[in-house]
Amino acid sequence: MRIAPHAVVAAVLLASAAALAQPTLENLQQENEALRQQNAQMLDQMQQLQQRMESFETSLAETREAAARQQDIRAVLEELLAEQPPAKQWVSTLASETKLDIYGFIRADAVYDSRRTASGYFALFVLPDAAALGGDRRDEFSLTARNTRLGFALTLPEHDGIKVSGKLETDFG
Repeated sequence: MRIAPHAVVAAVLLASAAALAQPTLENLQQENEALRQQNAQMLDQMQQLQQRMESFETSLAETREAAARQQDIRAVLEELLAEQPPAKQWVSTLASETKLDIYGFIRADAVYDSRRTASGYFALFVLPDAAALGGDRRDEFSLTARNTRLGFALTLPEHDGIKVSGKLETDFG
């Protein structure tokens, strides 16, 4: 039986390829360790993702609860607003029924002094004539609003059982 040379070459190549393809124990241990590390990393990533997802679900639940509370508050406020009279009606009533009284008196005193007095607005005694003593003669004129009183009395219409009124009064003295 004669074997063809190319068959021998093919058999040698197949044997060497099989020898190279078979992993050694050391190669298998290294590959196993690499797979274990990759598996541990993937487990860590999966746990982190699960924690993030739980945090997101908690946040979403809190947001839904807050939205529900806001809806309840809104409903209560809308009921309260529905019970109130229209604002324009109260403003027009306020304008038409507001009462403002202005009261008081004005007193003006004017004084012309041809001679200077000791105190100004009333004379205790008259000072010596400066012109007769060789000095300047200083006539004086003074005008004052002392003893004047001004006042304002404001009364607003009653609203929801509340009565509001006030006075502002000043004396000039």
